[in-house]
Amino acid sequence: MKTVRWLMALGVVIALTAPVRAADALDWSSLSTQEKQVLRSFEGRWDEMPIERRTRLQRGAARWAAMTPEERAATQARFQQWRSMSPAEREAVRNRYEQFRRLPPEDQQRLREQRRWFQNLPPEKRQELRERWKNMTPADRQAFREQLQNARPGTPPRTNRLPMRPRNQR
Repeated sequence: MKTVRWLMALGVVIALTAPVRAADALDWSSLSTQEKQVLRSFEGRWDEMPIERRTRLQRGAARWAAMTPEERAATQARFQQWRSMSPAEREAVRNRYEQFRRLPPEDQQRLREQRRWFQNLPPEKRQELRERWKNMTPADRQAFREQLQNARPGTPPRTNRLPMRPRNQR
């Protein structure tokens, strides 16, 4: 019985000190030199931040440190684009991302492949496809979406089936 009480007391002490140990594990002095350099703008308020925020920032700093210069430049460009969006645009992006995350893994993979295919097109061809998409009727867009969904994995969409007539000429 004495052992059980001792174990229970030990469990309580461990449970009560775990959050303190977790917070101490992410104090400013525990960060690497590279992490400190990336996070230097947070130094003055680091210890007052919630542990969850510090954890996210530390993970981001670690990802940043592992990036190539090209990846860093692309990330900075995306961040600037994000910052230039209105709150409504940001909310729309968040909603689309949540919709994507709810898709089955095979649909997510299919969309990633299609995006890669599109990104690998020459800029002129991408612009042409955007213009053609803009000029489609809702019915044409739906038919094209169905064509994409029925495409075999790894097969690029057949862009020659996109309507070429402007919407106002139908």
